[in-house]
Amino acid sequence: MKARAMLLAVLLLASIPVIPVAANSTTHFGNTGFPSTINIEFPFAGGYDSSTNVSLGSTSTISDAALDIRGLANSSGLSPKVIGLDIGDDGDRDWEWGGVGNGSYGHLNELSNGYSRVAMNLTSGSNSNYFLRLPLNATITSASMGFSALNELTISGSDMKDSYLHRPHPTYGNASHKDHNHGSNNLTMIGKTEWSNFNLYRSVYWFDLGLLPGATVLDANLSFFITDGVNQAGTSNPVSNPHSYTIYPLLKNWEEGMEVNSVVQQAAGVTWNNAIDNLTGSDYAWTSPGAAAATDMGASVASVSDSPANLELNWLDFQSQNFTSLVQDWVNGNQSNFGVLLKGDENTNKPDGSRLTIAGRANSTHGPRLVVTFAGSNDVTAGLDIGADGNWEWNHTGNLSNASTTPDFSSTLNAFLASSSASFTDAYGNEFVDIPLNVSANATLVMDEIDIKYDWTAAVGVSPQGGLLSEFNQHLSNLTADATGNVSIPFNVSSTSAGLVELLNLWVGLGDRPPSIGLITIPNTLMTPNGESNTFSVEATSYQGLSNISWIALIPQLQNVASRPVFFHSLVNSSTWVVDPAGMVGGLSGQWVALNSDTGRMDWEIQQGWSWLPEDNVTWIAQVMTNDNLLTSRSTTLMTDHERRMEISSFHVWDETLPTDAGTEIFEGEWVAANDSIRVSGTVRFLDDVKFPLPNDVLIELENVSGNATVDSSGAFSINTNAPLDNQYDGFTITARLQGNLDNTPEGVAVRTFNVDATTPGILLHTPTGERILPNDQQLFNLSIIDGISLDEGSLELRYWVESIHDNGDGVPQENEYASRPLLKQGDSEYFHASFDDSNNQHDQLVSLYVKGYDSTGNPLPTDAGLDDDLHHYTSLVPSPATLNRSSLEYAANGSASVPGHASWLNFTIKDINGLDDLESVKVLFADASVL
Repeated sequence: MKARAMLLAVLLLASIPVIPVAANSTTHFGNTGFPSTINIEFPFAGGYDSSTNVSLGSTSTISDAALDIRGLANSSGLSPKVIGLDIGDDGDRDWEWGGVGNGSYGHLNELSNGYSRVAMNLTSGSNSNYFLRLPLNATITSASMGFSALNELTISGSDMKDSYLHRPHPTYGNASHKDHNHGSNNLTMIGKTEWSNFNLYRSVYWFDLGLLPGATVLDANLSFFITDGVNQAGTSNPVSNPHSYTIYPLLKNWEEGMEVNSVVQQAAGVTWNNAIDNLTGSDYAWTSPGAAAATDMGASVASVSDSPANLELNWLDFQSQNFTSLVQDWVNGNQSNFGVLLKGDENTNKPDGSRLTIAGRANSTHGPRLVVTFAGSNDVTAGLDIGADGNWEWNHTGNLSNASTTPDFSSTLNAFLASSSASFTDAYGNEFVDIPLNVSANATLVMDEIDIKYDWTAAVGVSPQGGLLSEFNQHLSNLTADATGNVSIPFNVSSTSAGLVELLNLWVGLGDRPPSIGLITIPNTLMTPNGESNTFSVEATSYQGLSNISWIALIPQLQNVASRPVFFHSLVNSSTWVVDPAGMVGGLSGQWVALNSDTGRMDWEIQQGWSWLPEDNVTWIAQVMTNDNLLTSRSTTLMTDHERRMEISSFHVWDETLPTDAGTEIFEGEWVAANDSIRVSGTVRFLDDVKFPLPNDVLIELENVSGNATVDSSGAFSINTNAPLDNQYDGFTITARLQGNLDNTPEGVAVRTFNVDATTPGILLHTPTGERILPNDQQLFNLSIIDGISLDEGSLELRYWVESIHDNGDGVPQENEYASRPLLKQGDSEYFHASFDDSNNQHDQLVSLYVKGYDSTGNPLPTDAGLDDDLHHYTSLVPSPATLNRSSLEYAANGSASVPGHASWLNFTIKDINGLDDLESVKVLFADASVL
């Protein structure tokens, strides 16, 4: 097995050798004159050319093939930016050279990220974040670049995004337009149209400030070219009334999209309803449609008042200190750069309007542009280290206002390439080396004027999209021979720009026909590590019979991975296995099915593992090897998407302790009581998909409170925790996060901020308050209840215990013995009252009172049943007349009459069952009506 795996690796990675011409080979093209070299010149806009072909006998069997290709400068010095080659002209591009970071063929004029110009704030030291991307086997002929302390940068075109939002008239318009994307339109629109059945337009723009890291922004100017202004209704005259046009910072991420006034079909995009309208899965909606809410956009930073008539075919410029401060905050990272929203006056009425049409970013001369002026320096000490090896190829001290060009550093680049291996392989198998640039300075520098010329002849061999040999054999068997018995295989050569393309070193060797690959079936759903198997099938034909097939393999053409998994099936020992050093495959099974004597189908059931990195548009290469070492490779035209990143797709917080503020679900800004039982629930999905991870494959953790959980079999989770014990009047935030580095939950989705009230309501009893109270069948109970938030008034009730009515005989009030009366509120005051009947109480029998209820967050009132915890208790005072039991009169000196000047004693005994303190006075009446 190891020997076969190694053989496959060699076949995939080895370069096609230059093979000497033999009698059974073809080295010339089928064009007129049978040239050995073809030169194709493309005009300024580039295009396609299918005039080249190779003519072979229809009975030929091709055993080997080789071809070289390169781009050359035309008479104007222009070389192709992207070259494409389609063998057979069947619409299946098999090879491509060029793209972002490559400049044009043979001439590199940009960095590996596609920037041709970049500003770097180097006041704190050095920057090694930028690279030059060159072909591994290129030879550099000249190399230089420029540096300056210039202080202005214009951001436009491909360094920005734009789109617009459309809201049709709510009654007469087509409501579906609110879900239309305009990301590929060549214009944007703002404002309100002139008719009664008006339309509203708003536009969104984003500028890449990665071009300007950490600079001190002195001024920022945002400009839009107005191609058309609204006409006054019923006329051909632009509206002359002035209207306001205002810039707002956006607070949510959005996607430009790829549509022209249609629903999202190609890629996620912005609409009136959604910041990100996804192809699949849940959308990321504006809080209020049209990005109208305070959580969608911030306060205005710039505004202009002018008329559509004045603005038509002129620039609309925005410049203000607030806008400059916003750009500075973006540059510093103090505020996320989600771009801006541009709105026009939306309060017009027929025949007036405010609508403006604005040139889109694809317009190279009149597209939107952000011009940033930043602080520079004339006293600069700077250096450039090619390769970041400590050897400085350029040094400068002094004024850089007029820029400086480095000396030629081609020898440094050639030495670096000679000692390097490929660090980047593009989607077509072309190998490159990313060469780091270490720039140091004591100021903000602009690096530009990249001018690197090189020689490179690319081999047309085996690419992830196809192999030269397999393409020749495929079309040799599919195309119809002419009258001479020859088959002409056309070449479709393309270029995206002006320049020359040269085809050379053609060699076609003839021999036994290698196997062919027929139908390749791959899954059309997103692959995730959710435990599901995905079916891949490859049909293979051996023209010497099925017994001649040695093995069949399938390889995903993953980018930026050290080693791709290779799926094998051996027909020699009927075994299926995978070479997977990175552990990307979660499970594998396979079955070979013979369809006839020379054709069979291999079915693999592949489970994606968690080590499989996210990537879209992955092509797969199928390979078949025969016992006599004939190899065929073929790439899929369809592609797979792979994802392991996840997001919390729904999020809810519940108050499990009743009562609650409003409903049981806690929404933003609502109140809960301290230590309430809180439940956090939601669902986890793979990013932008409906699939979900398996239980125990992901852990959801809460921030600011304790608690974690995994998902159930449907991707849902539920976590129990508690609210904090103290007051949180300024808000308390619970956030859910997925453990690890695969959490891609959009900002703000799994966050809930609410308030916590840990203070119980205050109570002041007004009546009854004494220790002894006269019984009454309408005994009045009156008190004040105060709470800092609000009360759950429906829960408030008086709980009363009258000994003569409710006691079970032990003389002690118990909770289940109390009766209830609702508390009635007096208007909008804090006063509450109720009445109860304690008239059955005998003298000295007890009455106990407390109040039951909650504030709106669920905090209970601080009273309870029992004499120790009640609000108030008293004994009943039942009125009863006093009795005179005995009386006597003692005269002085045991006499029989009262003598003036001598004391006499009147003695009597009084009984009162309510106690002597119940007596108000004792009066003695004399016969002469005097009173003692």
